[in-house]
Amino acid sequence: MAKDKAKSTEIEEVDAEVINLQDPDYEVTTFTVTIRGRKFTLEAPNNPLDASFDVMDDFENERMVSGFLKLIGPAQAARLRAYNVTTREMSEIVMPAWTKAGAMGETD
Repeated sequence: MAKDKAKSTEIEEVDAEVINLQDPDYEVTTFTVTIRGRKFTLEAPNNPLDASFDVMDDFENERMVSGFLKLIGPAQAARLRAYNVTTREMSEIVMPAWTKAGAMGETD
């Protein structure tokens, strides 16, 4: 049974790496959002093409929030989840802030 447990841990670690394959040589956007009075400073690749293919797969299949959480990586996503950030807050505050900060070459 201990062997099965070790196997499971190894798989979880591999999954986490696959989700967060971001090359530090890529340009990164840093942006700050305020949600219900709390500030979060987040960092994400400027372009989802610089992240894991899972990110673009989610975006192409209209799973925008899921893709964005993968884009920012598990540690930052965990901070947002711990604060119970809603889908509406992700869609109307967090993701637009990333775009407005210059991600994907778009600005207002």
